[in-house]
Amino acid sequence: GAFTSAIVVKESKSSLFQLRAEPFTSCEEWTISTEDSIKSFIRSAVVDNIQDYCECGFLDSFITNESLFCDIQNPTQAVYRAQVFNFGSISSTQIVSWIEDWVLNGASVTSGPILVTFDPTCPVPLNSIN
Repeated sequence: GAFTSAIVVKESKSSLFQLRAEPFTSCEEWTISTEDSIKSFIRSAVVDNIQDYCECGFLDSFITNESLFCDIQNPTQAVYRAQVFNFGSISSTQIVSWIEDWVLNGASVTSGPILVTFDPTCPVPLNSIN
């Protein structure tokens, strides 16, 4: 009746994801500006990839809460974590699965003479940002 149809389990409006990429400047030398450049570079690569999948005019403002982590054992690797929101009728979980496909299929992006690669062994979907 009316009561059962009113209770709809709403899918989350956002999803978390992470990417491990290299090579970058050794994280021992990162400044705020280096971190911002790396975040911007990775975000731009992700947005281009989402565009390739959906051809939907996806906007980078739908990716937020970015953070960058560094592993001192591998100082030229950066782990990028962020939150992506539903975009129109496209769910955030769908967007994360596109990012995951891209990474599993050997994602790479050039930055001048440098080929930045994304690590397919690093799981893309995340349950929490920490």
